[in-house]
Amino acid sequence: LESEDVGESERSILIKKTYEKDLQRLTKYKQALGKKIRDIKMVERKIDEIPSRSELQQYQLQFIELYEQVAAKLNETRKYYQSYNTLEDSRTFLSKEISILNSIHDQYGIAMKSDKTKTVLLSQFKSIIQNVDSSIDKKKSSLDDEKQKLYESNERYLQLVEQERTYHKAAKEFEEECAKNEKLMAYVS
Repeated sequence: LESEDVGESERSILIKKTYEKDLQRLTKYKQALGKKIRDIKMVERKIDEIPSRSELQQYQLQFIELYEQVAAKLNETRKYYQSYNTLEDSRTFLSKEISILNSIHDQYGIAMKSDKTKTVLLSQFKSIIQNVDSSIDKKKSSLDDEKQKLYESNERYLQLVEQERTYHKAAKEFEEECAKNEKLMAYVS
């Protein structure tokens, strides 16, 4: 009986040791599994952070719409500034013209009394005419500069339109290649 008890206790000890080893292995495997699951979840979160193709297209459309709104507002603001500047220039010229006419009116009566004052008035008229001609030349030069800027802007616009066409063509080809790639990846999987 004693030998059975000794055999039983040795067997019991062996079972406990095996149980403890298996329990330790199970704990290690659970820890390794937990670590793997955390790694997988982290990778999934990183993948989820990357926008999908449809999200990117939506972002692109929203950016294009926003850009168009900003560009329209900018053009509207520029028109207002140009209109204001044009009206301000007109007002300045009209006030100068009124000032000149008032000066002529005030000096005409005095100038007609003697020949010397007539020549002074005549020289003042010539000076006024030169100033007006100079102002006209400046405005013509400014107009020519603006025409040149317009021409250059139109040339740049045509270049950008061509660049946009090239971009859209490349984007379309890229989308087609992505679709082919997805089909091949689906076929391989």
